[in-house]
Amino acid sequence: LFAYLVGKVLPPGLIAQHLPKLYAKQCFLNLSKFDSQAVELIKNGHITWEVAVSKFGNKRPVWEACLPTMGYMAVLRNLRNMLKAGVDPEYLAGRIADPGAVLNSKQLPFRFFSAMRVLEGSHPEIYLAGRINEALASAMETSVENVPKLPGHTLVAIDFSGSMDSRISKRSTVTRKEVGMVMGAIAVKLTGGAVAIFGEDRAFVPQVTSANSILGNVDILHSRANSVGHATNAYLVLKDITERQLNFDRIIPVSYTHLRAHETSLHLV
Repeated sequence: LFAYLVGKVLPPGLIAQHLPKLYAKQCFLNLSKFDSQAVELIKNGHITWEVAVSKFGNKRPVWEACLPTMGYMAVLRNLRNMLKAGVDPEYLAGRIADPGAVLNSKQLPFRFFSAMRVLEGSHPEIYLAGRINEALASAMETSVENVPKLPGHTLVAIDFSGSMDSRISKRSTVTRKEVGMVMGAIAVKLTGGAVAIFGEDRAFVPQVTSANSILGNVDILHSRANSVGHATNAYLVLKDITERQLNFDRIIPVSYTHLRAHETSLHLV
């Protein structure tokens, strides 16, 4: 292996004998077409999906040969490409929704929410095909078990000002407000807590309960998008729970800017 790594020219027979995986990769890369030999090398030569797709492109036979050895995260990351290539959506839905695979993957709910937004935003016809949308929603519910649990009751206070409608990064399709809504829905699921939204005004959203799905609660919060104005008066949430004599073990504010902590002052929270 050292001789190979430092660039020494070794006889093919020696590589095949002592470095079988590297030899299989060399044979695969020397192929001119994707045929039964390529499939066999993927199966028995430990050719990764990255190598296979880089060599032969985003094509259905290539993905189908790679899928049996692909891990859960790799399937999720490449879901859009595989659907566009024509891989059976029913098969992919089964892989995505498998509860044991979701738990073993340690994926968190945000990952599935992001996948939903990517598919429904760019390829809605693919997103709705073959129960893919249902599979992602099911996986999101299962993945809540992968979230560390906090004792007691949690209040998530979400900034609903206009600036929260911006995306979390240039490449993402998810907004800051959506991150807050998903976080609130998860907290309610895990702790039986509550969600409040704030802007110029504030409001508790009692319809958000642990009996609903995560997406169901996100939809409820979405429907309140324009109900509290566009300031960042976080102090109103604290004032409200004090006046109502409500008790929480923790309050998690979700914002990316300054929060007004008092009627006359502006502080970072």
